[in-house]
Amino acid sequence: MNYHQRRPERAITDRDQILKVLHTGNVVTLAMCRNNEPYLVTVNYALDEAGTALFFHCAKQGKKFDYLFANPRVWGQVFNDGGYLEGECDHRYRTVQFAAEAIFVQEESAKRAALALMIRHFEPNPEPVIERFLGNPEAVSNVAVVRLNLLQITGKESHMTK
Repeated sequence: MNYHQRRPERAITDRDQILKVLHTGNVVTLAMCRNNEPYLVTVNYALDEAGTALFFHCAKQGKKFDYLFANPRVWGQVFNDGGYLEGECDHRYRTVQFAAEAIFVQEESAKRAALALMIRHFEPNPEPVIERFLGNPEAVSNVAVVRLNLLQITGKESHMTK
């Protein structure tokens, strides 16, 4: 079934603007499902240079891991909150929503590259942190890295300047 936005004037249709939301965001909320049971989780992430995938890390065991392993299809949302507009009964925001396929990154060099990408996204001085964490082989092997291949993506905004 195809849906359309009820307020098409709020759609973000420019790919660069959609990528800007993903580049400037810090957390993504993911909806997952296993055995007809939904699960919602928020994780830190980084966007790859091509703008086609998000990466995050998690433990190699637990609820998030089990859900992704059972059903790799997810729905995600990155939300930039611009705040409530007093007296207008409205809100300023920019959001990107997407369908994605979750793939566990297995190759050590790819895991290291994804973890370095995440560190660079968050750290103002990333190199010492990269050296400290990625220089420890046990730290890399003990973490799961997930690549979310973006399959479908839409954006919406209200009262934000482009």
